Amino acid sequence: MKVTTNNKTFNILFSCDEKDFYKVKVFDLQNNEIGGISFKLKINDRLTWLYKIEVCQDYQNNGIGKILLEFLEFVSLQRRIYFVEGKFFPKNQNAKFFYLKNGYNIEKDGYETFVYKSLDYNNEKKKNKFLKSFLQNEKKFCENSLIPYDKLI
Repeated sequence: MKVTTNNKTFNILFSCDEKDFYKVKVFDLQNNEIGGISFKLKINDRLTWLYKIEVCQDYQNNGIGKILLEFLEFVSLQRRIYFVEGKFFPKNQNAKFFYLKNGYNIEKDGYETFVYKSLDYNNEKKKNKFLKSFLQNEKKFCENSLIPYDKLI
């Protein structure tokens, strides 16, 4: 799938295993990997656990991280999961600013620092590019994605 942000085009590849573990990778037009995200849908707990998000330094501040989070949120909402949680290294001020800028909360619990966000479907469908695209052309989106249609609700 091609995505354009800040007048730059990137390729996104994503996969999901039978245990609802997603890996998403972003490539530049020369097929160099420049970022990615991994997360797991915990259906029974009704939350998505964010394992890792990263964008190469040369490509930061181009909207790639935001697109990766929007993808995570899109998949979560499609599976009726309304809460995202993860951890990050608190000394990483760029990560802290990034999460806060994208509507995530930060909470310290002992030695660990968590990020979390409650997702509101009605609010997200106004601003989330993936969700907007899906709602406008659901069938085409599913045909061009690697998410099995039966996993989308």
